[in-house]
This record gives sequence, structure tokens and C-alpha cells, in this order.
Amino acid sequence: HIISVMRDKALHPSWFATQKAYYDLVTHHTLPVCLPQLKNAPYGAATTDEQKYGKALALLSGADAVTTGGVDELLTELNSGLQASDTNTDGALAWDSAATNILNSGAAQFESVSPNADAVDFASAVGMLPPDFTLATDSGSDNADLITNSGALAPPANSITGATMKYRVQGPDDTGFGAWGVYTDPATDGSADGAYVVEGRWDNGAGNTSPSQAVSFTLDTTDPTIDTLVVSTDDIVNTDDTLSTVAFTGTTTGVEDNQTISYSIGGVAGSATVTGNAFSGTVDLSGVSDATGIAITADVSDAAGNDATQFSATFDKDATAPTVTFTDATYDATSHVLTLTGTNMDTLLESTEGTGTDIKARMDWTKLVWDIDGDDAVTTNHTFAEADIASALVTDAGTTNTTLAITLNTGTGSGYDALEAITEFDALGIGDAGATVSVNDTVDIGAGFARDTALNVATTDAASDLFGADPTVVVFDLTGTGESSSHSGRTFDAGVDYDIYIIVDPTSAAIDFSAGTAWSGAANLGATDTITLVSSDASAIKGPNNGSLNAAAGVAGSAKWNTAGVGSAFILNGNGVATRKVGGATDNSGVDIFSGTGAANFSNISLTFAVMNAAISGIVTSQGLAL
Repeated sequence: HIISVMRDKALHPSWFATQKAYYDLVTHHTLPVCLPQLKNAPYGAATTDEQKYGKALALLSGADAVTTGGVDELLTELNSGLQASDTNTDGALAWDSAATNILNSGAAQFESVSPNADAVDFASAVGMLPPDFTLATDSGSDNADLITNSGALAPPANSITGATMKYRVQGPDDTGFGAWGVYTDPATDGSADGAYVVEGRWDNGAGNTSPSQAVSFTLDTTDPTIDTLVVSTDDIVNTDDTLSTVAFTGTTTGVEDNQTISYSIGGVAGSATVTGNAFSGTVDLSGVSDATGIAITADVSDAAGNDATQFSATFDKDATAPTVTFTDATYDATSHVLTLTGTNMDTLLESTEGTGTDIKARMDWTKLVWDIDGDDAVTTNHTFAEADIASALVTDAGTTNTTLAITLNTGTGSGYDALEAITEFDALGIGDAGATVSVNDTVDIGAGFARDTALNVATTDAASDLFGADPTVVVFDLTGTGESSSHSGRTFDAGVDYDIYIIVDPTSAAIDFSAGTAWSGAANLGATDTITLVSSDASAIKGPNNGSLNAAAGVAGSAKWNTAGVGSAFILNGNGVATRKVGGATDNSGVDIFSGTGAANFSNISLTFAVMNAAISGIVTSQGLAL
């Protein structure tokens, strides 16, 4: 810029021109300025900028003609103008300390030349340096990001004699700066968390002020939160997980990117990085024992150093697969119950679960197949679905743990209806009340059918061609309310050699078959068949006068189990009607275990007796009967 300065006849510059020249020099000191030389102003030792500002001061002092007071007043006025200019330009005052130093140095050079000694007097004016206050605490992990949970300022290191620091604040409400006032902690105006600009300047109380300095920062006093931390998608760790790298995910609120989550999952400590208020990772849980309610904790701070309340939750770990096996199956069409027998049924249950726990939702029913005729899908099969099932109960949980009773739904569209729709199934009469499966039908189970509470998948449960209730064995239990084997359509086949067991109470005459289902085809029994009368426990069967059973014999119309020299303890006629005698008591109430036409001829059927033992107990349960 080339500035033309007006002068009077004595070559004194005009007041306006000198003010404008000084203002331009101070506010645009990087631009070259050409000014007239001042007589007796040798600045050979001064830098170019020092000479430039010294000349400006000389002009302002009117080359000895301006009073000291006038210079001071002008300097204060120019300072105020500079402040207003900066504020109007960018909303925050940013004083160039380098320019201030050069200006002061130039003043010193000017005053060092006679006759200008003491021509510039700052004693009554505020100095050109603003207060060098700073943010007191840049809290959080990054102490240079100007994000803090305190708006307090550190006082300036410099000072001006007779002056105090005044400040004003522009807060996140974006309504502009407030009024200048005396500083008090914290430097906020009561607005919400957000961006702040604090300006400070010296004020000597006589209307003289220094340039201002601004400090910008973001105030954040709100605690963040960890909202979720979920292990393995559902807080259940099982055999589906790779235990050395179990995944976890979580979400936060009010946590900036790159902040660190510190966690403990089952006692395994680690960290994760937040991005978009979310975090994730993997944790090695191979060393954590199976248990329920395993602790999860997590902590985080936001960029301002505000701590979240510690997150806490729990997860369950069950990474032990059930060891259940299935070895047999029976089906009762009257109750629509498919009973699977085997071992370790308790491994499908938690410790708090028992006989009343319905586990149907855990099982993979697509791996249970009813194979009509046992021909591996030559005839139509039925693959089950959960909708087919009313319940699935381990009925002997806590004792033998060998029985899973599956009750079919019988409503419209149910699994039972689907079975009924299979021609071969209905033709066999399986769907009829009291009927049961064909000797040829089987149940096939694919590996992974059985799952426990944690949905661990069994690898030991595969089985094929069940309904292994031995078709050559028939059991009649006359204790309780009575029951019988449920295979072969409950019909004796002349081509099958049968072992028939009739169970009675050894010391009571009471017999009952009111809830049992009779077998037909008794006329087909012959010389290759055996009927054994069995006590319901290990005691010998008693007869008349409480003598122990010691003989059995049959004739065409009846079979008798006798106490020698006393009489018959049990009589079964050819039509299946039974009589029981113990001591002086007799039960001939009409218990009938055979149905249909045709009587049994016991003259050539082998008759025996026995007490209950492990072998016979196994035979009974293999037929789906409970002792």
C-alpha cells in the first residue's frame, strides 16, 4: 500500500492521516508501507519493521508537536479500534504478539533519538500485550484437545500495573458475547455443555484497555454411559462358540470415537475401542469354568474425562455337550406319547430343572423321523417339527434319567394329523385309540437332535431303527391300574415265539388292568411260547395260606401257578381272565388281558415264575412300561 499523508504548511501531518497510517501499520504490518522520512531519525541499528513502527509513532506524535497525553489517548483509541476490528472480522480476538513486540521495540528506537526522548509514555495507558490466560484443566486422556469438564481458567502470567483482567463469554447458545466483567470460576455463562469462547483483556479502570486474547474450548460435564455389553449374541457361551475367541459387542452413549472401554468378562480383562458409540471384540473364555451368572464389568471415560457408571451384567457358560443316548422307542396311540429310552437324559437339564420341565423348544425336531415300515423312506416318512409337539419331558429326571416322553399335539394341522394323513400309518390302525405302531415301523434320530439349556448339541444321540421294543416280548403289568406292551398292534402272531411276562404283587391278591389294553390273537400261542409270572419286587410270590409259589402247569383251558399242597396263587383261563389268591383273599373281579375270539391252549405252553431282577426290569422298561 502507498499511503499519502496530509500535512500543514509546517509539514505537520493531519491527525486523521496519521491515525489511519498507524492503524494500517498495526493491523496490516506485513504489507510494505512508504512514509516520508523524519528529520533527525537515524535508525541504522533498527530493523525495517522497527523503523516502520518508530516512524509511525513519530507521525502520531506530530514530530514533537503532539503532547504526551495526546499520544497516550491515541494509542488507547487505536487499541480499541483494533479490538473492534478483530471482533467484527472473525468473532474472536487474536492479537499478534510479534507485532506488539515490534511496535514496542520501534517505540524504544524512536525515543532513543533526540529530541524524542520520553515522547511516548505508556504510564497512563494499558500496555499492548493482552493477558496470557489459559484453560486451567484440559481434562481427559488428551490434554491438548480443548475438551474439558471444567470451564475454569488459569490466571495470566503477565500483569499490568493498575489494571485488572476483564472477560466475556460466548456460549453454545450462540447468542453472541456477553458483557465484559470481572472473572470468576468457571468461565461459563450458565449455558448447556458445548462450545465456548472466552475473551480476556486488561482494563485500568480509566477507559484504557489492552487487546484481547481468546480461549476456545468445549465444555462437557455429562457422564457417558455403557448401555450394553453382550457376550456371544445372547449372553450364553456354549459349544457353538470357539472358546478362545468368543465375540462380544456393546453400545455406549456420549462416548467419542477412539475412547477405550476397559472390561472384565468372566475375570478375563481386556480393552476395546469405541467407534460411533459402539465397540466389539473377542475374549478368550477357554479357562472360565461352566457356570451361570458369570460377571461382566466395563468402564469408560469420555474425552472430557467424565467417568461412566461401571456397567455390570452376567452371562452363562455351558460348553459341555449333553451325552444323552437313545436306544429304544415306544408309542402309545391312546395318549399320543412317543417315548424314547436311553441314557443320560439328565444332561439335557439344568440343575434346577426336573420332571416337569418342558424341553421341546431346545430339541431339533427336524432330526426326528417316523419311518413307516422301517424301510428308510421307501414308504412315506414323517419328519417332525416343533409345532407337532405338545411337550417333551424327562419323566424320570433325578432317578434313572432314561426316559424322554414326547407328547404329540392332536389339533388340526398337528403332527398327529400329519401322521394320520400317511396312508400306511392309518392302514396299520396306529391312529386308532388303543392301537400302536407296526412291528415294522421305526424311529430314526439324527445326531444333534438333543440340545441342552445352553443349546449345546449332543453328538452321542444318533440312532436308527428304534421301536426296538422287542416284538417277541409282551409284558402285562397287573399292579397299579395295569398296562401292557404296545407293539405289534397288540396282536399275537402265530409266526412269532413270545416271552410273556405277567407282573403281580407278591403279597397281595389285588390285581388291576382297568387302564391296560388287552392283546388279541391268544389262540396263536403255542409250544414255542413261554409265560412267566413275575413278582413286582424281589420277594417270592405268595399263594393260599401265604405259601410261596413253587410250581406251574397248564391245560387246554387254563394255566395255574401253584403253592404245592395248598392251591393256586394265580389262574389264567384261555380267554385271558385272571384270578389271584393270597392267604385267605381272592381277587376274581374280572381282569382280562386277552381280547377277541379264540382262546389260548395252555397245554403245550411253557409256564414259569420268577422274582423281579435286573434282567427282567430291563425287559419291562424296554417295552416302555414303568415299574
